[in-house]
Amino acid sequence: MAAPTVETTSLPPPSRYDDLLRQIVQLSADLQKTAALSQALQRERDGLQLNNSKLRDEAKRLNERCDKLQLVLMQETEQKIESDKRHEDLIAKWKRQLEAKARAFESLQKKFAPPRDLGQLRFTIQEELEGPHQQRVESLQDEVEKYRQIAFNLRRECEVVKTEFEQFSADQSTELESVHATYEMTLDDLKRRLQDAEERAQDANNAELVRQLEHQKQAAAVEIKMLHDDLRDARDELMREHERAQQQKSESALRLADELMKNATMELDGKALHRQTAKLRDECEAYRSKWDAAQSALHELSCECESLREQVKQKDMMDRVNELTLKLQAAEALVQKASADSTRAKETEATTAEFTALLKAREDEVARKEDELRQAQNDAEESIHKLEVERESLSKALQALETEKEHYVGKQSSSQELLARMKSECVMLRTKLKEVESDYRALQTKH
Repeated sequence: MAAPTVETTSLPPPSRYDDLLRQIVQLSADLQKTAALSQALQRERDGLQLNNSKLRDEAKRLNERCDKLQLVLMQETEQKIESDKRHEDLIAKWKRQLEAKARAFESLQKKFAPPRDLGQLRFTIQEELEGPHQQRVESLQDEVEKYRQIAFNLRRECEVVKTEFEQFSADQSTELESVHATYEMTLDDLKRRLQDAEERAQDANNAELVRQLEHQKQAAAVEIKMLHDDLRDARDELMREHERAQQQKSESALRLADELMKNATMELDGKALHRQTAKLRDECEAYRSKWDAAQSALHELSCECESLREQVKQKDMMDRVNELTLKLQAAEALVQKASADSTRAKETEATTAEFTALLKAREDEVARKEDELRQAQNDAEESIHKLEVERESLSKALQALETEKEHYVGKQSSSQELLARMKSECVMLRTKLKEVESDYRALQTKH
C-alpha cells in the first residue's frame, strides 16, 4: 500500500505534524498486519510440521506392517512348497499303486474276462484321463491372462502416480514463487514507507517523534528478519518434502519392479505346468496303447479259450476245474490285497482330512490378515496417495494367498477323485471275480 505524498514546503508546521502522526498510525497498522501475517504463517508452518510428523509415523507403522506381512507371505510360501512336495510324493505313491492294480487287472482280464464292450470302456477311460487335464490347462491360461492384466494395471497406475507427482512438484514450486513474491512486495512496501518516514522525520523538530520512528524502524527491521527466517524455513521444509516425495517415488518403482518379477515367475510356472500337462498326455497315450495291446491279447486268448473248450474232454475239464480253483484262490488273495489297499486309502483320507483342517486354519489366518488389512485401510484414509498404493499392494498379496488356497483345494479334490477311481477299480475287480465264479459253476453243472 503506497504512502500518500505530502509537500512539506507548502504546509505550516502543525499540518506537517498531523501528517507525520497519520503516517505513524498507518505504519503501526501495517506493522500489526505484518505481525498478524507472520503469526498466521507460523501457525500454518506448525500445522504442516505436525501433519508431516503424523504422516511420517503412519508411513513407518505401515512399513512395519508390510514387513510383517511379507514375512508371513514367505512362511506361507515355504509351507506351500512343502505341501506340494508331500502331494507329489502322495500322487507318485498312488500312481504306483494304480499301475500295480492296472497290471493285476490286465492279468485277470487275460485269464478270465470274456470280450465285452471294450470300445466304450476305452472312450470312458480316455475322457476320465484327458478331461481334468484340459480343464487345468484352461484354468492356467486364465490365470496367466489375469496376471498380465494385473501387470498392465500396475504400469498404468505407475504412470498416473508419476504424472500426479510432477503436477504436485509444479504446484509446490508455483506456490513457493507466489509466497516469495508476496513477501518481496510486502518488504518493498515497508521499506518505501520507512524511507518516506525517515525523510519526513528529518524535517521535524520533535526529538521524541524521531525516537519513536527509529524504534518503529528497528521493530520493522526485526519483523523483516523474522519474515526472512520464516521464508527460509518454509523453503527448507519444501525441499525436504520434495526429497521425501522423490524417495517414495523410487520405492514405488522398486515395488512395481517386484510385481513385474512376480508376474514373470507366474508365467514361467504356467509354462512349466503346460510342459507337465504335455508329459501327462504322453503318458495317457502310452497307457492307451498298452490298453489296446491288452485288449487284442485278451481277444486272442478268448478265441483260444473257446477252441480249447470245444476240444478238451472230461479228464482235461477236471484238470481245468482244478486250475480254475487255484486261480480263484489267487483271485481271493488279490481281493484281500484290494481290501488292504482300501484300508490304506482310508488312511490316506485321514491324511487328507488333516490337510483340510490345516487348510481351514490357513483360511482363518488369511481372514484375520484380511481384517488387519481393512483396519489398515481405515487408518490410512487420511494419508497421501503413495500410502494408498502400498495398501493396494498388500491387498494384492492377500489375493495371491487366496489363489494359493484355491490351488490347495483343487489338489485335494483331484486326490479325492483319484481315490474314488481306485474304489471303482476295486468294485470292478470284485465284479470280475463274481463272473469267474459263475463261469466255474456253469462248468461244474455242464460236466
